[in-house]
Amino acid sequence: SPFSTMQSSEKATFKEYLEGNGVIDALTKVLVVLYEETEKPEDAVEFLTAQLRRSTGAPDLQKENEELKEKVKELEAKLAALQAQGASGAEEGGEAAASADE
Repeated sequence: SPFSTMQSSEKATFKEYLEGNGVIDALTKVLVVLYEETEKPEDAVEFLTAQLRRSTGAPDLQKENEELKEKVKELEAKLAALQAQGASGAEEGGEAAASADE
């Protein structure tokens, strides 16, 4: 294996790189999830890959989801205000038309 041919200092540097970038922690977490599965998946590599994707992508998606929920609330409030303006304008227009008929 390529790792066995590396010098001790190269291994240490690589290990520091992995630890510093959260790789060891992320892999440990997904391995624990696999270990705790009562029914082991047929394709362990695919399972680990999917878990790793979920664990690394989730914070960004959660943040985006919260931002989009806020945007929806803002747009719903604007829509309600515009609908209220439209309804009051239609009522005023209706009254003006009725008085013009008299």
